[in-house]
Amino acid sequence: MGIIVRTGNAADMQVALPLMLERLRERSEIDRAFYGLRPDAARLFRQWIGPVMEDPRHALFVAEHDGQMIGCLAAIVERDLPIFEVDEYAVVRLLWVAPDERGRGVATKLLERAAREYAAMGVRQIRATAAAGRDVEYRVAEKAGFRPAGVTFLRELDSRKPPGNKE
Repeated sequence: MGIIVRTGNAADMQVALPLMLERLRERSEIDRAFYGLRPDAARLFRQWIGPVMEDPRHALFVAEHDGQMIGCLAAIVERDLPIFEVDEYAVVRLLWVAPDERGRGVATKLLERAAREYAAMGVRQIRATAAAGRDVEYRVAEKAGFRPAGVTFLRELDSRKPPGNKE
């Protein structure tokens, strides 16, 4: 049997939560300054995602193989400043694929399913981020029809010294 991608449900969330937390920890290893997690991240994540997923336009998509969850994607709808033509868009907040399933197109299938579902809801864009220097994340996004649209820059600040102070 092949890979099945479907909309997730409340029962899936119990399985997906630890997997999503695993992905957040992986991201934290990539760049602690940008993706670093608080010590109580698991508790805070559970508090955040439960209410968020109650909105019908926020979604969990699940990839299964032989009845086992091998991937999941959580996306939400966000609003932008009212000056932009596209004032709301879907954002992929988390995408996880089991390490032994990576490279089989699971992430692409999840991204494509999310794009179809959000298009059917009338949402005009779906956005996803990739960690800097992670070519595999770029390739996966491009394979699913995404294109680069901007770069986020990070500058860490020392609140003990004002910018420009050389002391």
